[in-house]
Amino acid sequence: MAVVGIDPGLKGAVAVLGDQVDVIDMPTRGKDIDGSSLAAYLSRASPGLAMGVKR
Repeated sequence: MAVVGIDPGLKGAVAVLGDQVDVIDMPTRGKDIDGSSLAAYLSRASPGLAMGVKR
C-alpha cells in the first residue's frame, strides 16, 4: 500500500511512500497550484492512505 504525504502550498511538496520513495515539489502554474498535474500524479500513485500537514 502506498501512503501519500502532502505539504500544502506553493512551496510545498508531495511524497509517496511505498515500495520506493518518490518526492516532488508541489506542481505549480504561475502563482497557483496546478491541480490537474497534482491529480494526475496522485492517480498514478494509487495511494491507500493520504495525509496532509496543517500549518
